[in-house]
Amino acid sequence: MSQITPTKTITVLAVEDEDAVRELLAEFLQELGHASIQAASGEEAITHLGDKAGVDLLVTDVRMPGMSGLDIAWLARKKRPDLPIVFVTGYAPELNDTGLAQEPFTAVLTKPFTLDRLRGAVEKALGSNRA
Repeated sequence: MSQITPTKTITVLAVEDEDAVRELLAEFLQELGHASIQAASGEEAITHLGDKAGVDLLVTDVRMPGMSGLDIAWLARKKRPDLPIVFVTGYAPELNDTGLAQEPFTAVLTKPFTLDRLRGAVEKALGSNRA
């Protein structure tokens, strides 16, 4: 894979309950030149979102045991309405019912995904002026 360098390094919180998928996601984000923080659960994600280190982008699986990606997004948007979010899903029709997928600075990435598709979703969520 080739290294793609963004104009600004961003910190991405990658939330995924499946270890292999989370590690692949983090690796892809690093290939795109971004720093990544990993969380295996919604509860862990909320802790990272409250940290002072700062998260510039949330990338979260939609369906997870316990707190879902939708739950994480609602809580994150209460604190930071402008936080860019990429939802990762194999199949989640409930995502369309929430209205979250249609909000500004939001993108949906379906599994399985490639580095190019992840890049496109990240750029869409960040907006062309921030990627």
